[in-house]
Amino acid sequence: MKKWGTLIFLTLLIIYEEILYSISIFNTMSNIGYIVLFSIPIAVVLYLITTLKKGWNIFSTYFFTIAIIIIFIAQLVYYNVYEAIISLYSATNGAGQIWQFADTIFGVVLDNIWVELAMILPFIVLIILTIFKILNFEKIGMIERIIALIIRNIITVYCCTLYSFHKSI
Repeated sequence: MKKWGTLIFLTLLIIYEEILYSISIFNTMSNIGYIVLFSIPIAVVLYLITTLKKGWNIFSTYFFTIAIIIIFIAQLVYYNVYEAIISLYSATNGAGQIWQFADTIFGVVLDNIWVELAMILPFIVLIILTIFKILNFEKIGMIERIIALIIRNIITVYCCTLYSFHKSI
């Protein structure tokens, strides 16, 4: 089970961030099933990347954890400023507008400081799990990779089918 600890951590990280974001923005947690189902394939892909090489594992796990946290905090602030979901275009081309709205952005950051601190909590948990050697950062074998890919593919197909079924109703 220790071999899958990083996968479990990454899955719970994404679910946790999604739930915090959903509650803080929409004041509801109504789509918890979708959150869980769509988080697993993403976590599996990140897990497979983090377990490529032994020296790479710890660095990549920390990198992905920080990146996910930053993305969710940026999304939270962006939504509270512009009342829209951030797009790749906005993220790359809208950087110059940050200074024009600096006071507003700073106010939004301060207004949501408790949510942002809660979003940083998984990073602290990761540090603790690393210190106490609860997570195994070893390279995984081909059988584990195949199992993880099968799980990801099954859940992805299920998610797409479920989503298209609910969309057609």
